[in-house]
Amino acid sequence: MKQKLRIGLAWQTVFTDNLGVAALSEANIWLIKSAAKEVNVELDFIEFCPQASGIYKEVSFIEKADSISFKQILLGKSAYLKQIKECDLIIDIGQGDSFSDIYGLKRFIYLAFSKIACGLFRVPLILAPQTIGPFESNLSSFLALLCFKFSSVVLPRDNMSYERAISLSNKSNIKQSCDVAFYLPYNEDEFQHLSQNKKIGLNVSGLLYNGGYEGNNQFGLKLNYRDLIDKILFKLVSEYDFEIHLVGHVNSDKYLVDDDYRVVQSLAKKYKGVKVAPRFETPSEAKSYISKMNFFSGARMHSCIAAFSSGVPVLPMAYSRKFNGLFGSLNYNYILDLKAVDIDEGVGLFFQSLDELVEMKSAVTQGNLLAKDRLEIYKKALVSEFERVSRG
Repeated sequence: MKQKLRIGLAWQTVFTDNLGVAALSEANIWLIKSAAKEVNVELDFIEFCPQASGIYKEVSFIEKADSISFKQILLGKSAYLKQIKECDLIIDIGQGDSFSDIYGLKRFIYLAFSKIACGLFRVPLILAPQTIGPFESNLSSFLALLCFKFSSVVLPRDNMSYERAISLSNKSNIKQSCDVAFYLPYNEDEFQHLSQNKKIGLNVSGLLYNGGYEGNNQFGLKLNYRDLIDKILFKLVSEYDFEIHLVGHVNSDKYLVDDDYRVVQSLAKKYKGVKVAPRFETPSEAKSYISKMNFFSGARMHSCIAAFSSGVPVLPMAYSRKFNGLFGSLNYNYILDLKAVDIDEGVGLFFQSLDELVEMKSAVTQGNLLAKDRLEIYKKALVSEFERVSRG
């Protein structure tokens, strides 16, 4: 029986400026370690994620694999496939929402290739809790089915993803779970210096503010996101006695279109008196700050999960079905769907939420209990796979 396993962490990274991706990764590693402890095995980690960059001092024990390059692989100049074959198990979280072709078919082919490689080399594969779909093309659906075939267990993180997975492959290895970031630790004693005033936290997505990667309303929003943010901030500043905190959750110097921090800084200059949250270095630090809010709203899903999982009433601003699926699966119906409402409806829903904080708080409490139960399904799947793999 093996006492030490080499675990590949696919499509997740802690070497990133995107605190949502980092939150997934940190929480996933915590759950994986917890499961391994139950079966008394030690783990070595290697990350398979092409976007990994930078240095993250808290997890220096994680090795980074070569990036996927079809050209380098064909020329025999990449160690990528060799590094996959050396793993005892690959745990693939698909960057949370990237197991879909909404970000383009080319990107999805890369996502699928790493999973298919596991099947070809008979390396056990777990599809950790993530969004499944949507798939707009027949090729994407076929590739998804192939990935399911090579997986020991597939764990959609919401009802909609579970139904989509079942429609493609009605197999017993598909089990509904929840987003692992609900397990992300945070420090309740941090940021005690913040005032005791009633605080509203507002995450502004640089990606949506800039119109998406292509700058042309890439995600098909029904309203103008910039105008929505402006109208909300103007009304908050002029009519409400709240302390307003603008929170960035993606801080990128490499991809400026994706950067939240520059946007919130510019808004703070426009709306006097609002506060800008620090440029957080870790997702746990961001969650610790968000946990101090009395109400939170944002378009970065993991900023909303940080609020929800720390007990803060939250109004997610949904730009894709991943929001509706995840929060709906937790019986939480307070969602501002940017693809379904116009600007006046959006502003109205935001301020209506401020009148329903007690009800929202109760729904958050119940939702967290359900999230905890669903994540136990994932942990049990990890324990079972560790036991099987360690036996050889």
